[in-house]
Amino acid sequence: YPRTRESFPSHTGLTFDPIAAAESAADLTLNVLLDPARASRLIEYHMRVPASPSLRSVLEAVTSAVAARPEAGHSMSSEVERAVEFRSIEAMLALAVNPTASSQARAIAHAHIRDVLKQWKSIPMPQDTAEAIHRAALIDRIENFERDPDKFVPAKPVEAPPGMPIGDDE
Repeated sequence: YPRTRESFPSHTGLTFDPIAAAESAADLTLNVLLDPARASRLIEYHMRVPASPSLRSVLEAVTSAVAARPEAGHSMSSEVERAVEFRSIEAMLALAVNPTASSQARAIAHAHIRDVLKQWKSIPMPQDTAEAIHRAALIDRIENFERDPDKFVPAKPVEAPPGMPIGDDE
């Protein structure tokens, strides 16, 4: 079948790429969840209503959710989960340097990233080869960010197909 404007972009050429589709869906969610204005509002609202979610708790929840590998190892679902985890780290790094976010939102995102890096470096590398490679790549990405945050360029997202009107080729 030929590729159309309704096809997901792909890292695999002509075939459907479920990992790129997952990255695209993750980016759509993370762009809303970690929007700089929303992150700043979370801080402000948490100060007024301490029982409400804090930016820190949202970052921790995202990190925890994307780290889960129910099937583990070399499965399609685990590869998708690793891709989503990578996109979440990219979104957090982007928030940490986004000039439209409040200074406190940037600071909290940066502190969370440093905590994640510290945690990953304090535990042994996973035994699973795919997980070990993934973890090493994330550590390298964060360490490069830490060396010079001003030079950080987020990895290009996989754009979602344009949506409506679906099925109208004219």
